[in-house]
This record gives sequence, structure tokens and C-alpha cells, in this order.
Amino acid sequence: TTQPITNYVPALQTAASGEPRFDHDPITGESLGFLIEEQRTNLLPYSEQFDNAAWLKFRCSITTNTVVAPDGTLTGSKLVEDTDAINSYYLRETVTIVSGTTYTTSCYVKAAERSVVQLLQTNFGGGVAVAAFDLADQSTLSDDEFTGTAIYDAGNNWYRISATGVASSTTTNSQIRISDTKTLDLAGYTGDGYSGVYIWGAQLEAGAFPTSYIKTTSAQATRNADAASMTGTNFSSWYRQDEGTVYGEYSSAQASGAFGFDDGTNNNRMRIGYTGSAPNLLSVANGSVQVSVSTASLSENTFGSVAASYKINDYALSLNGDSPQTDTNALVPAVTKATIGVAQAVGNINGHIKKLAFYPKRLSNATLQALTEE
Repeated sequence: TTQPITNYVPALQTAASGEPRFDHDPITGESLGFLIEEQRTNLLPYSEQFDNAAWLKFRCSITTNTVVAPDGTLTGSKLVEDTDAINSYYLRETVTIVSGTTYTTSCYVKAAERSVVQLLQTNFGGGVAVAAFDLADQSTLSDDEFTGTAIYDAGNNWYRISATGVASSTTTNSQIRISDTKTLDLAGYTGDGYSGVYIWGAQLEAGAFPTSYIKTTSAQATRNADAASMTGTNFSSWYRQDEGTVYGEYSSAQASGAFGFDDGTNNNRMRIGYTGSAPNLLSVANGSVQVSVSTASLSENTFGSVAASYKINDYALSLNGDSPQTDTNALVPAVTKATIGVAQAVGNINGHIKKLAFYPKRLSNATLQALTEE
């Protein structure tokens, strides 16, 4: 009927320092919970300013501020091919890296006339690492020099693409390439002088998976690790030292600590973390390990429901409604602090905590199973 409507599209936002980052699925709008990440550095200056001379252009041009970017601002650029015959069209930026270190390169991309984008890193895995991403069907293709790739729907037809590999030298150049077909062939094709893709938010970071976007201008930029804890009466007013139950629903991009309790040292602590890919309940009292029980494995970036109960000689841990793993010969440590998204002596969860609850009672094993049923 050609009548106006109001349409809301997702926008990447920034939380102020000291404020929790409550994240949402950009497609469904579902709350993902509290985002906790480790410290990372974006090694690529001018992460949004692709027209800057730091980004060398090869048979292509950049049209700036031509499309609304994932953060809702008119800062998205277009990478446009020229008219060379059977050639490649790309831009690149060179940075110093550490040989033997794992890195992840990523960029937000949106189809225009072209819908295939390639990420390339030199001196990865002993050679040149190439990955191709088809934005039309969200499929990926990579050579063995990259150890993993991912494509994430960022909403409004934007996708964040990423590829991970191990550096084999102390320098690399990060390349963003246009392609007309999903292929690892770098020979290219004949450009038409106007076709291209939209790009925004390039990132190269040390780590085996991408973390949230870190904007840079003229220099590299670092996002400090998220750290959430409760101490003093904020903690002691609700925590019960002799028995209790913790319930959490969370996902993690890497096996690490989810949440825990400690006295500020490694000598007295309890935490729910991981052994390999399996959620694990560890309890240490007076410097001695009392409990270490694990559940079945939980896939990375997949939400799981975990409940753990503690009482002297009576510990239990359950995942997704499974029969609890127990330990009936263990002390309970005296603790003074709760940590969220991280635990004493282990790293950040690098994921989301959707639910977290404490019960001042050692709930029954049957109740643990019922709490965690999917």
C-alpha cells in the first residue's frame, strides 16, 4: 500500500568504561548476556579508514562513507575493482608480528556487485594463507595455511569474516581481496571498473579466535580484559561458606574459567572452568586439591547449563540435565570473593554469561539435573 513503516536494524554499540557489556544476537534480538573477553590488541591502524596511505591499493580504489556501517554510522567504504585483464584487486597493510604465534584476521564485509571476499596473510603456516568467503550462501573455503575460518551474520546484510593461522615470520601483510567466484586462485579475473564489495572494521589480533571489534586510527589499539567481581559485604551478604549451589548458563569461545570463588590466592578457591572442552568443577582448600570432576564436552560458542553444589564431603556437577558427577571426600575452602567470567589462576571465558544464580543450600542431585535440563 506504499505506506510508511518503522524498521529497526542492529547497530554495533560501545559500552562505557566500567560498564558491563550486555550483548544481543543481531538477527533475532535475543539477549546473549554478559560478554567477558580477554585483553586483545588490533594490530591494524586505520581499521575503518581504508583510503589512508597505510592501506596500499592494487588495481582498485576506495569510495569512503558510502554505506551505513555495522555501528549505524555512514562510515562503510566500498572496495572497487579497476579494469585490468585477468588480475587481482585488493588492498593490504603490513605489520610486525611474532613468529610462531597464532593470529586471527577479520573484517566486516557486505556484498555489492561482488559477493565473494578473500582474506590473505603472508608468512602464515610457512607460506601464503588464503581464505574465500561467499556472502551469498555464507560458505567458506581456505587452504591449509589457515587453521580455521568463520563467517558471522552481523545483521543488515553485513557479515564478519575471520581466518586463523600461525605466523612463520616476523612480518605479514593483511589483504582484503575482491573475487568473482569462491576460489583460492589469486590469478583473478577481468574487472569492469565499478563492481566491488563494502568493507569496514579490519582487525588482526594475536589469538586463536576473533574477539569483539577494536577500532583503531593512526596506531594500534588495545582493549583491556573484562574483569567482574564481588568483594566485601557485596559478597559476604549472600554467600554461604559451608554449603551452596551455583547455576549458570553460558557459552565460551575457548576453554577457560566461567565463574568462581576465592580468597585472592590459589590456595583457597572453587571454580567452574574446563578440562579440555569439558566443564570442570575444581575445589582447592589450604593449597590442596579437594575436587576435580568433569562433565561431558560442551562445544565452543554453544550455550550450556551447568549447576554445581558444594558441602563438606558432598560435591556435585551437572551439565544439560546429565546425571551429576560427584565427589564425597572433600573439604570446602574459605573464600572472600566471587568472580564472573573468569576464575582464579585461569583466563577469561571469552564468551557470554546469560544466567547466573546462587542458592545458599546444597541442592539435591535430582534438582541439579532439573535445573540444567535443556
